[in-house]
Amino acid sequence: ESAYETLEEDEGAWLRIVDRGRKVEIHEVYGWITGRIVFFLTNLQVTRRPVWLTRHGESAWNVLGRIGGDSLLSPQGREYAQNLARYVRSQFGPSSDLDVWTSTLRRTRETAAPLGIEPGPWKALDEIHAGVCDGLTYAQIERNMPEEFAARRRDKFHYRYPRGESYQDVVQRVDRVLIELERYRTPVLVIAAISHR
Repeated sequence: ESAYETLEEDEGAWLRIVDRGRKVEIHEVYGWITGRIVFFLTNLQVTRRPVWLTRHGESAWNVLGRIGGDSLLSPQGREYAQNLARYVRSQFGPSSDLDVWTSTLRRTRETAAPLGIEPGPWKALDEIHAGVCDGLTYAQIERNMPEEFAARRRDKFHYRYPRGESYQDVVQRVDRVLIELERYRTPVLVIAAISHR
């Protein structure tokens, strides 16, 4: 309260949520991304519980610099999975209410395996679908498809791989996971494969 400053209408775009959603005021919010932020914030359920987000352990294809695919973990990735399990157990103990969500890809499920908790797989948490570029390295794409390589470099967020997805597509499919995450009351560990450089 000592730091709160009242928002005036001439201050541009803002969102005010009073008493955890009892009253919501939205002022001059336009555009797709800001609209999604408003949607997310107005669906928040304020609870005290941790939500942990992690990428899967290093995969065999990560080692080779290949994008996409459904490869298993590398030795270093398996070590990461063991370390993650030890850390999670140190925070929650052997029995807990922890829910584990993974993508449908083997590398995320293999990362979750040492936890001994059956994960809930979500297709929406899969890595961006690289279409015809799946399994290639960036050097191969640059050499064999220079126009595609250049188009992605110009606008990474909107660029859609041929017969694949764009990051904008990924944002839309992850949207429902975020809303579902807000409905949960128990701690959640999310092991996803959506990271992509």
